[in-house]
Amino acid sequence: MKHGDLGEKHKPARVTLEVQENSLFFETSNIKRNTSLYPKGGLGLKNIEKRLNNYYHERYTLLIRDVENLFTVTLTLTDL
Repeated sequence: MKHGDLGEKHKPARVTLEVQENSLFFETSNIKRNTSLYPKGGLGLKNIEKRLNNYYHERYTLLIRDVENLFTVTLTLTDL
């Protein structure tokens, strides 16, 4: 959950995890806060991508969607 507003009862964070044969699908989605407690431009997502690349090489896809009020991350690992 990327700096999300997790206190909104009618718009809860969503986590999906599926395993099919040799693949894992993981997705998180949450609404964003109107104000941020942290400055933009941190290293968190860049660090995650480096770690995924080091361990899984070309056996993963990471899709980050940052739209108006919603933040969604989708990770797929293949050939596990």
